[in-house]
Amino acid sequence: MVFQVKHIDFYGQFEKWKEKESNADLEGVYRVFLVDSDGKTKSIQRFGGEDSTGTLYYGKSTDLASRLGKLVNLLNDSGPKKGHVMGVRYRKMKRVQELAPVENLRVEVIIDSNPRAKEIELLEKYKALFGEQPPLNYQS
Repeated sequence: MVFQVKHIDFYGQFEKWKEKESNADLEGVYRVFLVDSDGKTKSIQRFGGEDSTGTLYYGKSTDLASRLGKLVNLLNDSGPKKGHVMGVRYRKMKRVQELAPVENLRVEVIIDSNPRAKEIELLEKYKALFGEQPPLNYQS
């Protein structure tokens, strides 16, 4: 499921979706990606080529509602200025905010019973394609 990251849009959409989910824990992975003004995925240039998925970050959680709430609050510059590393990086990097305004961010949620393994799998696939992590993931 894909959600807008703009504060008011996210919470309305997420709450409706959460009510439909039978998995009360809502654990899994999420991908933050970039869209253009028409809502179409925007490609980004990476070291190993063009990323047509516009992926900026992969994350995981055993409590997606709480984790994504912290992220959305930081991306929208509301609430505490801590609690999610991608959100903190985004708030500190003015150039990233210019290139990827919050109105153009989306988050895709994938329910998975082993979020850690799924996140590793997605990051490894990304690194294999582009030779590096998504831009807002920790670079190791």
